[in-house]
Amino acid sequence: MNTDHILKTVSKISASAGNFFKNNIKEYRREETARKKEDDIIKAAAALWEAEVEDKRIVELLCKYWDISRNDAGLFLIHGKHKAGKHKAGKQKSGNS
Repeated sequence: MNTDHILKTVSKISASAGNFFKNNIKEYRREETARKKEDDIIKAAAALWEAEVEDKRIVELLCKYWDISRNDAGLFLIHGKHKAGKHKAGKQKSGNS
């Protein structure tokens, strides 16, 4: 093997590794964006439920403003109720202390 061949091989490996890491970073950013969106939808559902908006209306609003299916909106509402319930329980505990 000559030096030129070794340098070309190293260069190809380096480029492949660079592409691999770029693709992984892009995927990580997509996943983080999706997680953030899900967290935001859950917070919206929790706030609406805590404001005593009817479940049916919450599902309609989540579908409309977050462009999600009714099934997904229903699941986010369940998570939102759980989140709001924890928040209320925490307030009651700290209020009684």
